Amino acid sequence: MRADAAAMLDDADGDLQQAKAQRMELGACRRVILRDRRAHGVHQPERRRRQHQAAIDMAKIVLANGKDVATKKLAQEVVAAQEREIATIDAWLKKMGK
Repeated sequence: MRADAAAMLDDADGDLQQAKAQRMELGACRRVILRDRRAHGVHQPERRRRQHQAAIDMAKIVLANGKDVATKKLAQEVVAAQEREIATIDAWLKKMGK
């Protein structure tokens, strides 16, 4: 029984660490988007938008299949944050006429 509990904790910890890494990456992606807007025009934000959508897709997999409550909560936060980022990108692309 202890081995099962330990395995569950290891799985939950792994999920949580992965979600935290994604959250940190979100901040980095936002800084890159802002830089790319100034330097490269439209193609970089379009690429970043796809990356944000991929993060949403991964977080939704955690929501559908995860067992750890804290990990699922973090996945919900990731989805919300990524959706805000996509909305920002979409507004900028619209402003640019794309």
